[in-house]
Amino acid sequence: FGGASVAENAYFINGLNVTDFRNGLGGSTIPFEFYKEFQVKTGGYSAEFGRSTGGVINAVTKSGTNEWEFAANVYYTPESMGEQSSNILKRDGSLNNFNAADSFNKMDANISVGGPIIEDTLFFYVLYNPREITQEWASSGGSTFNENVTDDAFWGGKVDWHITDDHLLELTTFSDKRTTNTARWDYNHLTGTKTGKTNGTSARGGENISVKYTGYITDDFVISALWGKNEADLTDKSAFDANPVVYDNREGNWTPLGNWANFNVTTANDSREALRIDGEYTLDDHVIRFGWDSETNSSFDETNLSGGVYWALFSYDAGDKIGSIGHTFAEDAKVARKRTYSTGGEFETLSTAFYIEDTWTITDDITATIGLRNESFNNKNAQGESFVKITNQLAPRLGISWDVNGDGDSKIFANYGRYHLPVAANTNIRMAGAETYIHDYYIFDGTLGENDVPGTGELLGTQVNGDGTVPDVSEVLDTTIKPMFQDEFILGYQTMLNDEWSAGIKYTMRDLGSVIDDITIDKGIRAAGWADPGHNVYVLTNPATDVITYFDTDGDGT
Repeated sequence: FGGASVAENAYFINGLNVTDFRNGLGGSTIPFEFYKEFQVKTGGYSAEFGRSTGGVINAVTKSGTNEWEFAANVYYTPESMGEQSSNILKRDGSLNNFNAADSFNKMDANISVGGPIIEDTLFFYVLYNPREITQEWASSGGSTFNENVTDDAFWGGKVDWHITDDHLLELTTFSDKRTTNTARWDYNHLTGTKTGKTNGTSARGGENISVKYTGYITDDFVISALWGKNEADLTDKSAFDANPVVYDNREGNWTPLGNWANFNVTTANDSREALRIDGEYTLDDHVIRFGWDSETNSSFDETNLSGGVYWALFSYDAGDKIGSIGHTFAEDAKVARKRTYSTGGEFETLSTAFYIEDTWTITDDITATIGLRNESFNNKNAQGESFVKITNQLAPRLGISWDVNGDGDSKIFANYGRYHLPVAANTNIRMAGAETYIHDYYIFDGTLGENDVPGTGELLGTQVNGDGTVPDVSEVLDTTIKPMFQDEFILGYQTMLNDEWSAGIKYTMRDLGSVIDDITIDKGIRAAGWADPGHNVYVLTNPATDVITYFDTDGDGT
C-alpha cells in the first residue's frame, strides 16, 4: 500500500481488528463471498484508524434482511488445466531448479442463507465454505518430494437485532481454523521414485467473535461500543519431530538429509481481546468524532528444532574464514555446524489509543478535517516486565478540501498525517524470551550416522547467541528508543469530466521518520573493554541514532 511493506497494514472486519499482531503479515482468512463492502484506505485516513504506516482494509460482512436469500457456488482449479514452470538449468547443463513435479489442485464451495428471524427486527446470515487444496512440489535439486493437503471448512455468521429504531446490536462470529497435512519423501527426479515418507501437520487460524452496540441517542449524537476476540493457532508437529534436522550445502545447494518433517517444532498461539468505544456528535457546522480503544494481545510460543538439533554441512577453501568464531582455514575443509536452538514463554502486548476529530464545514465550498490520535504500546517479556514501552505518541491528522466551482464536480485537497506502527509481538518472542541459540563448528569426518547425523572431528569453535535465560531488558534495548512512525503529505486535484468519467492528479510524499531494528553493538562495547567471546550482541534501537544501553563489558556482574 503506497510503497509500505506487507507488514505495515491493518485489517478490520465489522470494526474488529483482525491483523496478525505477531508479525503484521496479513490477518484472518475470509472467503470473498462473506463480505458485503470494503473500504481501502491507502493514505490520508482519519484519526479513527491507526497501528498502520501502510494502508487499511475496513470491511463489512453480509447481513440478513426481510428478504430470504440463498446462494451457492463452486470454484474448481484442477491441476490438469494449469501449466508448470520449466526446469531451470545452470550454464553447464546441470540442474538448478526442478519444477516438473509441481502441481496445484483446489476445490472451493460456498453455501449461504440469510433472512429474517423476526421481520423488521431480528435478522441472520450464515455462510459455510468447504474447501480442499492439494499442492505438490519437489525441492530445487529434485531430492525431496513434498505434499500439502488442507481440507478444513470456513464458517461464519452474523446476527442483527434492531432492539428499537434507535438501538442496534450486532453479533459476528467466524472460524478460519485450518490444518495442513504435510508429507515429504526422498525423491529421485530422474525416475520419479519416492521413498521414506514423513508426515506432519500445521495448524493455523482460529475462532473469532465480536459484539457491537450502536445507539442513536439523539438526532445529533451516536455512540457505539465493541468487544471482540480473535485467535490464531501456529502449531507445527509431526511423529518425526524427534529426528534432527540435517542439510547438506557442500555443493552450494541446500539438500535435506535425514528423516525429519518440521524444521521448527512449534507449539504457539495468539489471542487478541479488543474493546473500543466511538462517538459522533453534530453541532452546527461541525461533526465531531471521538473514540477510545484497547487491545490485549497474548502470545504463547514454545519452539525447538526437530530433534533439538540442526546439522548443516559446508565446504571451505584454504584462506576462508568463519568470522563468528574467528577461525581461518589453512587448507580446504568440510565442516559440520551444529545448531542448538530453543525459545519460549508467554508474552503480552498492550495497545491503547484515543482520538478526537472535527470535520468542519467552514463555508459551502471549504471543508476542513482536524484530528489528533494518541497511541501507547507496551510490549512485555517472558517474565511480564515491560520490554518496549512507548506512551503518548501523538499523531495529528489534518485535511482540507475546496470545491473549486461550488457545484461538487471538482475539488482541490490537501492532507497531512502521522502514523505509528506498534512493535510486532514476534520481537518480544525473539529478543525477550528464554532463548538458547548456540552454533558449534566441527571438522566433518565424512561419515553419516543414524538419521544422517554427521560424524565430527575437531571442535573449531562455539558461537553463543543465547544462553537460555531471559535477557535483562536494559541489555537488549536502547532506553531512548522511539516508535516507528511516518509522516505523510498529500496534495491533489480531482474533477468530473462528465457523468461517467472523472480525472485527477495526486502527489503523495511519505517520510519514514523512525524505524525500529535490532543492530549489533560489538564495536562500541569492544571499545569499552569487552573481551569478544565470539558472538554478536544485539540491541533493539532506532538505526542512525545514538544508542543508550547497558552491558557488562568486564564480566564482573555489574
